[in-house]
Amino acid sequence: MTSHVLITGGSSGIGWETAKRGANITIMARRADLLEEARAEIDAVRAGPVGETATFSVDVAALDQVDAACAEAESKFGVADVVVTSAGIAIPGYFEDLPLDNFRDHMEINYFGTVNVLKAVLPAMRSRGDGHVALVSSGAG
Repeated sequence: MTSHVLITGGSSGIGWETAKRGANITIMARRADLLEEARAEIDAVRAGPVGETATFSVDVAALDQVDAACAEAESKFGVADVVVTSAGIAIPGYFEDLPLDNFRDHMEINYFGTVNVLKAVLPAMRSRGDGHVALVSSGAG
């Protein structure tokens, strides 16, 4: 049985590198164009028929989008065996120069984006009694 790995921030960086491994891969990111490029590159570097790649253009800060994408991914590939939350933003600048909205954006995407994904996937993982979660952060965390 092929495992299911669900990755946020899967169109670039750590998420994209993780997605290049085997299994059925679900990648989520905001930009549909980058997701399709990532899917093509992931499928090109995988050796042999090791699984499929599903993509979802999702803002992880939007719980309804996350819930819908996770439900569709679960319907396609089954309950996630591994969830990697690596979606995040970093807005450079000096603390005193950054508007308060930048800090809110950081919390919505970097923190609540992870919370939203975990809320969507953990009930099924717990019900099955198995699964792994990896939370990725950066200096912005």
